[in-house]
Amino acid sequence: MNKRIKKKIRNRVESWIIYKNPNGSYNSLGVNKFGEVPSHARPLHPEYETLGEVLNSFPKGFCFPLVELTKEEENMLFFDHYPIECGGWHTGDRDTWGIWGQRYLLKKVSDGCCEYVSK
Repeated sequence: MNKRIKKKIRNRVESWIIYKNPNGSYNSLGVNKFGEVPSHARPLHPEYETLGEVLNSFPKGFCFPLVELTKEEENMLFFDHYPIECGGWHTGDRDTWGIWGQRYLLKKVSDGCCEYVSK
């Protein structure tokens, strides 16, 4: 398989995770079949005000995991704010969607720390 086809497969979104921010707004994150987040499937702004609004973005009949984030978790995901080996914290900016944060969100879903919602 050539590199172009592999990249196309990795960029295809197979599922979505909906998450609720501490301020009460909702957003979603696309995931490919390898459990990775393609760059184009990262959260878009503006955020949705209600769960109904975000569910209207998807077809009927599908269930999506809904994860509620604490303020600390939101900082890890959006600001790339995570612990480093020496005991400090690494901090990026809101435009940096950290790979560590993505993995954390995916792990919350795989550990069952979510509920499933549908339209």
